[in-house]
Amino acid sequence: MHYAAGALFRAGWVVGSLEILGSPASLVRSIGNGVSDFFRLPYEGLTRGPGAFVSGVSRGTSSFVKHISKGTLTSITNLATSLARNMDRLSLDEEHYTRQEEWRRQLPESLGDGLRQGLSRLGISLLGAIAGIVDQPMQNFQRNWELQSSAGSKAKGVISGVGKGIVGVFTKPIGGAAELVSQTGYGILHGAGLWQLPKQLYLPTEEKAAQAANSHLKYVWKMLQSLGRPELHMALEVTIVSGSGQEHAGCLLLTSEVLFVVSLSED
Repeated sequence: MHYAAGALFRAGWVVGSLEILGSPASLVRSIGNGVSDFFRLPYEGLTRGPGAFVSGVSRGTSSFVKHISKGTLTSITNLATSLARNMDRLSLDEEHYTRQEEWRRQLPESLGDGLRQGLSRLGISLLGAIAGIVDQPMQNFQRNWELQSSAGSKAKGVISGVGKGIVGVFTKPIGGAAELVSQTGYGILHGAGLWQLPKQLYLPTEEKAAQAANSHLKYVWKMLQSLGRPELHMALEVTIVSGSGQEHAGCLLLTSEVLFVVSLSED
């Protein structure tokens, strides 16, 4: 009974953490932290003197406002993002959905960026909704024409395209409006310092596959099959000198049974 009660309690928090609902559990947690700081910090200051009490009241009030603002904005932003993503899926336009997902990865860094990105995506969604009435039937007709389908299949494709276009008339503007709210919320959160974007630790590097070091696992799979896959103790990159004095890269493979000398140019 104890485990069942614990599972039911945790299931409620899991459901409450879903972004499709605006993550109400995170909102409740943020409000709880703000209320806790609002009373805890002044009380801690009161035990140290009048000056610390005033400072505690100021810090507690600031923390309360910050947590309430952050929790509310995050919840609204998550809800709007989830609504926009679901509306894009319901539009039945794969190209529109893919394009929106690619743009959604470009998070704004300020309120101005959020408004600019949100308004531009709303405008594109409105244009896509209007153009989809003609574009979707034309795409289906062209696809069936290239496949040399029968007249019935072509007519069915056109009707299906008209249906997709009509669905897009309703879903795309709603998704665009939700995206405007979402991008504006992200812009406020980032611009006010309430939410920080993850920082890139390392710059991407390019490495040619021909110049990459061979892994131990490759040698185990490729060369040591006949030995029953013995343990590879060491793989050491060396320079092999031929009888004529030519040098080329190689590798020494040491197992418990045998020592291999591998030429990387012939590998």
